[in-house]
Amino acid sequence: MKLLKATKIKSSQLGRIPDSRELAEEIGWLPDEVDDIRSIAPYDCSLDTPFPSGDKTILDALPDRGSVAPDDEIIEKETREKLDEALEVLDSRSRDVVELWFGFRHLNVPKSPKQMRERNTLDQIGQHFGLTRERVRQIKAQALPELKKALLKRGISSSRPSA
Repeated sequence: MKLLKATKIKSSQLGRIPDSRELAEEIGWLPDEVDDIRSIAPYDCSLDTPFPSGDKTILDALPDRGSVAPDDEIIEKETREKLDEALEVLDSRSRDVVELWFGFRHLNVPKSPKQMRERNTLDQIGQHFGLTRERVRQIKAQALPELKKALLKRGISSSRPSA
């Protein structure tokens, strides 16, 4: 980042691409260090640069990390529906404890995606229901085998597929 920034600054000052010596002076490196970095990443290019075929840009070819593949969305929805069905085998308090423990529900409104993935602690769940941490742990421990059996019945395995 330092080299890229220095290149932009020097280029605008000089009206041309600076050489290694000029960049080295700007950022306090040796010219050989600048050459080494330039050999690893020799070019700056815009994401709007078209491919030689002309039909796509570099940006078009990059995956959109924010989007979910449609089939992944369907699988996730079906899995969630089966999980909801399986949770129905539990009594309401056990279901509440499991949902809160695994982060399917939250005691407070999550303020970020990271908080959406966070579990509630046994202490937090206990305080919410007026139970001790140990009692919450016992409820969870009794509920999990029941939930596992219900999930297996619905075709959801706890084992991970091998790649």
